[in-house]
Amino acid sequence: MQLAVGDFSLIKPNFFFIGAPKCGTTSIAYALSQHPEIFISNPKEPHFFEKEIPRGIASLRAYESLFLHAKKHHRVVGEASTGYLYSKTAIPAIRSYSPDAKFLVSIRNPYEMAVSLHGHAVRGKYENQEDFNTAWKLQK
Repeated sequence: MQLAVGDFSLIKPNFFFIGAPKCGTTSIAYALSQHPEIFISNPKEPHFFEKEIPRGIASLRAYESLFLHAKKHHRVVGEASTGYLYSKTAIPAIRSYSPDAKFLVSIRNPYEMAVSLHGHAVRGKYENQEDFNTAWKLQK
């Protein structure tokens, strides 16, 4: 769908790539974005429709500005926010905003994902327990 906004035309997203963290969303989104008819937002994960955890893009205007560079030749216009997979509000909100939207979902063996996510958290310094099994037992 294309909207006229001021002096430019805005093409609304029609594609949402959702998936668990550490399930290849970054690599797949990048590969998709290399196709001349596919436009993926930058940042890849705006988290706009995920309201449970306040992060990412908060206003509709800021969200839609991510798609200002999408052109008519882009048949697929989208974004890839992992949080939408867990959100109770995101998918209904997306369906309301873009009723004909298509979804791509990426999942992974839960144990492998948890180990990878733990390693990511340790490297990011927001997990202080380096041993995965110990960290798992310490969680609530």
